Amino acid sequence: APSTLAERVEPLLTQLRQFGVAEYALERWGGDGKLYRFHCEMPIGGGSLTQQFEAVAANPEASVEQVVAEVSQWRIARQAGGM
Repeated sequence: APSTLAERVEPLLTQLRQFGVAEYALERWGGDGKLYRFHCEMPIGGGSLTQQFEAVAANPEASVEQVVAEVSQWRIARQAGGM
């Protein structure tokens, strides 16, 4: 079983890269640094426009998982809408 944070989140990051996410970052967040913020940018339609996604959670893995779920739902909604 993966033991480090990097090993645990790598499958999630791989999924984001497969979705086409260009940039992403995980950082400590909040005044006391006990939260984690994960954010990414998803290119829209080949132009310079991007859709921003972010999540803040007490667990770094949870913040990445939440963003992956949001990006996945967003992609499904765009495909269903013919975008």
